Amino acid sequence: MQKDENIMDAAFVFFFFLLLGIAAYRWGIDSQEGLNGLEWERRARYWATHLRCSHE
Repeated sequence: MQKDENIMDAAFVFFFFLLLGIAAYRWGIDSQEGLNGLEWERRARYWATHLRCSHE
């Protein structure tokens, strides 16, 4: 019984970190740009165009 619980715990932790890695890959920032990167401007343009289209 204890062995089954340990396997389930390990599987839960594995899938949690797998989902966290997928989310970081999808929605994370690109750290190669450095501190003076223009990521915030691209995000602002993205949300400005998408919010404008959804309210029309």
